[in-house]
Amino acid sequence: MPAGPLPTVKPADYEDFLQGYLNSHPAIGWRKLLKAFGDSMHVTCSRKAMRTWLEHHEPITVEPTIAAVSY
Repeated sequence: MPAGPLPTVKPADYEDFLQGYLNSHPAIGWRKLLKAFGDSMHVTCSRKAMRTWLEHHEPITVEPTIAAVSY
């Protein structure tokens, strides 16, 4: 059975996935994010929509902290 085109969705509908992927891959570009989106979620969106989403989001990373040592 041939696979048809992926359904086109709005990135905002997949905010959790996209933000999580961005957090895991902070240097990713919109093209690779769009490919990962299709491969993982089996949906796609327009190139413009993905570029716009990525322009308005930053990776959320936890900075390592140095624990205070008390003697």
